[in-house]
Amino acid sequence: EVHVIAEMTKHRSNGNIMKAKNLGKHLAEIFVDEPSLLSQLEGEVGKIDCNDDDMYQIKVLLVFTAEYCINHYLPAVLLSNTAVNSLYDTLIKKAKAFYEKLGSPAKDCKVIHVAGTNGKGSVCSYLMSVLTQAGYRVGSFTSPHLVTTRERIRIGQELISEEDFVDCFQSVKECVEASMSNHPSYFEYLYFMAMLYFEKERPDFILLETGLGGRKDATNSYPNPVLSVITKIGIDHTEYLGTTLEEIAGEKA
Repeated sequence: EVHVIAEMTKHRSNGNIMKAKNLGKHLAEIFVDEPSLLSQLEGEVGKIDCNDDDMYQIKVLLVFTAEYCINHYLPAVLLSNTAVNSLYDTLIKKAKAFYEKLGSPAKDCKVIHVAGTNGKGSVCSYLMSVLTQAGYRVGSFTSPHLVTTRERIRIGQELISEEDFVDCFQSVKECVEASMSNHPSYFEYLYFMAMLYFEKERPDFILLETGLGGRKDATNSYPNPVLSVITKIGIDHTEYLGTTLEEIAGEKA
């Protein structure tokens, strides 16, 4: 397994992303029956004698492998198995723990949490407009972006600056390296960056749009939103959220 990760690192550093992903798939298959093996492997990887940059890349690839397990392999094979829920539970617990390691940024701000199938972005846009017109300063974390990743993190209509984006990125990276625990996913990483930025800017309200689902989404690591909004619920992401409206609503609400 460690050899596979080393190969993934080599291919990734050489820009051969497809080879890295294929190796990641093979590694993911190892954990289908025993998800606990992933944490055991992390312990073994921690013993590898390499420089910090290489170790950081290995950690990134480990997380890619874990995400591949959950997003591309496990649901199709073990959707009825409690292992899937166990993995999701572990992810949200780790997201909450990492948020606390960052110092629980913006924890005392007024957060409006928006989930649902369709209309999340529109609702965030409406709320931004209404609150801004009412004289409030409003931060928002939404997805996806169209041109630049900075579109996801805003105060009003102003994107996070390139300087602040880099500063927040480095702050999250330092926390990851200090803890040497599971590396946040792409979405989680940006969410943590956003909360650090909002801690600095102190807007009157923060709009958080969920990425997928809600119950176990990284944005749910924020403990006490002042308002939770559920938009229209439809059938989507059935491999993750369930096959009926009731099951999907349960995840999103």
